[in-house]
Amino acid sequence: MHSSAQWPAALDIDASLVRTLQLVIKPFLDLWIEHSRTLRLSSLEVISREEEWAAMRNFVRRYGGDLFTVRFLNPGNMRGVLHRGVGAYLDYLREQDDPNAPAVRLAAELGREISREDAEHLLRMVLQALVENYEEFKDYAATAASSDTAKTCTCCWTFCG
Repeated sequence: MHSSAQWPAALDIDASLVRTLQLVIKPFLDLWIEHSRTLRLSSLEVISREEEWAAMRNFVRRYGGDLFTVRFLNPGNMRGVLHRGVGAYLDYLREQDDPNAPAVRLAAELGREISREDAEHLLRMVLQALVENYEEFKDYAATAASSDTAKTCTCCWTFCG
């Protein structure tokens, strides 16, 4: 662009500059387009249809009450579940034989009311969103706990709030 100031006046500088820039940029544009198809700014970008949002809201409303406890929503715990695999966590829930452990509705209904595949997918999406937005979640939870909106489920503010 800077060198175009030195070009002969007889040239249509604007058109020549545009053609030159197009030649230089074209290979990088193709690379960028290919690369940008793999990028996500948020894990929730994959949810695009209203039916998918409704499924996510229904999952959180139905299973969130006894699943998303203070202990469970610890960032280390959520990352651990994601790292080890949501499927392994669902297996752990089903194998719980501690009579003092709270009943988890998701474990009881897994394979009957909700398929394992759907449960894994939805729980993974919820956890990824909460981990990505943990600071905002903490701010919201602190604000909601001391306001009239405390009736809102603070564990699922991203989906139901």
